[in-house]
Amino acid sequence: MKKVKSMLFASAVLGTIGLASNVSANSGVNTFISDYNQYDGTYTVQAVQEEGGKTISKIDMAIWSEEDGQDDIKWYSVQNNNSKNVSFKFDVANHNRRAGTYNTHVFVTYTDGTKDGRVLEQKVISTSGSTISQNGNKITLHNKILPQNGTISTAVWSEENGQDDIKWYNADNNGDAIVDLTSHKGYGKYNIHTYVFNNGTATGVGVQTYDVAKPELQYQITRIQDTQYRVTISNVPNEMKLVYVPTWTEINGQDDSRWYVANKISDGTYQVDIPLKNHNFEVGQYSMHIYGYSNTTNKLEGLAITPGFVPGQISNFEKPSVKIVDHKPNEGLLTVNVKESDYSKKIKEIKVAAWSEPNQTNLKWYNVTPSGLDTNIKVDVKNHGNKSGQYPVHTYIYYTDGSSDFIVLPTTQLNAVSTSGKIDAGTPDSLNTYPVGQCTWGVRKQASWVGNYWGNAKDWIGSARAQGFTVNQTPAVGAVAVWPRDGVIGGVVYGHVAYVVDVESATKIQVKESNYAGRMYVGNFRGWFNPKASTWGGEVYYIHPKK
Repeated sequence: MKKVKSMLFASAVLGTIGLASNVSANSGVNTFISDYNQYDGTYTVQAVQEEGGKTISKIDMAIWSEEDGQDDIKWYSVQNNNSKNVSFKFDVANHNRRAGTYNTHVFVTYTDGTKDGRVLEQKVISTSGSTISQNGNKITLHNKILPQNGTISTAVWSEENGQDDIKWYNADNNGDAIVDLTSHKGYGKYNIHTYVFNNGTATGVGVQTYDVAKPELQYQITRIQDTQYRVTISNVPNEMKLVYVPTWTEINGQDDSRWYVANKISDGTYQVDIPLKNHNFEVGQYSMHIYGYSNTTNKLEGLAITPGFVPGQISNFEKPSVKIVDHKPNEGLLTVNVKESDYSKKIKEIKVAAWSEPNQTNLKWYNVTPSGLDTNIKVDVKNHGNKSGQYPVHTYIYYTDGSSDFIVLPTTQLNAVSTSGKIDAGTPDSLNTYPVGQCTWGVRKQASWVGNYWGNAKDWIGSARAQGFTVNQTPAVGAVAVWPRDGVIGGVVYGHVAYVVDVESATKIQVKESNYAGRMYVGNFRGWFNPKASTWGGEVYYIHPKK
């Protein structure tokens, strides 16, 4: 009955036309379906004028699925353009891409004004497997035909180790399911099985496989200069979040192996520079591999083994940067900064000479062994007799390969500095309770803020803290240095104190003190020395005056 109602409904729309089979003897026009694709959801409706048949003016078609009556019926009309063959291509996409049995009624109008209707054979449109596309580490499963009832779900797993990474993906309302390869094992063959689930029943509608290929990279190795090569890597897949270029020389195995991280310069393209300095400027064969850390596999993937490169003799080295920085003429200070680059030789030693007297009587050499690429050498006027003047600064650089460079820096003004305000006026002996000549007497004599009756030198740390003075292990001009474990007489520890008059670092200070090496008067007996290198373990503290 449903089909009869459908016929009457379709004919009523065009008027009173009888529906017949697909061939009418009176008209000489044949109507039929061709190019039917059950799983693509397409077919072609054709009206063909036979020899001696009537001329077709147009064809109208009513098409709908058998399920749920005519709720999805659509009408299509095609005008004839001086042809004996008038056709229309049906696509299930115009009917919400639903699977089912489709009815097709054709109504032919002739140029003489007459019409007739035809009922064509029913065609079944079925859900099947997916069309598969890949973008990076995402695979899209597109199901063109959707079921009339139920949902589409697809099981996906890699061929490796059976189904240990199987996952299910449900299609959305557009029939799409997105497979994230990072949840699987990356490359190789994948099995893709599609089912329609309806009321607890699963019906298989598609069995497919798909190969996820390993990336095929392109790379170029370029000599930039004698000491620098550049690697440009292209066609890098999106799932590679990091690209590494391990490089080493053939000499002594892989003792100089370095893993360089390439920088992303555009989509799919990475670049990294290889400084030969990292490989001791060795000549000969350099080996180079390319790895990527994949979001797909969550591990390093070997991507390529390159032929590497072979540098010849290295002649053109960059010079290190040598300049004066942090110039403070009124404080009598300047700093010589020496900085290696990735393409300069390795520095073994730096020597700086500075003076102001015409006969170089106040010349001072500063010798430094670099601990990194960036080295600062501090020139202090106090090391040159605290004399104002124009200071020539000469720098000598000695490299690990035995060569050297000599750099003359600009002559620079340094002014003598006053210690006024930094060194205490001191305490007269009439107000000094400590035994004359002892180290405690010598410090109290120089620092009026030091309290009387603080006890032996070793006791000064506790006494000073009790009176609110800051005690730490940071040296400063005007502070009191305390060695609580020094000053041992007859097995008794008395400690030792001194007054700090100059500081260059925590291991280089000058003091004025008494009772040093038996000298029972105040003086600078040690010059520059390391306060931590004392006889009794190097424990030193500093008491600072209150601000």
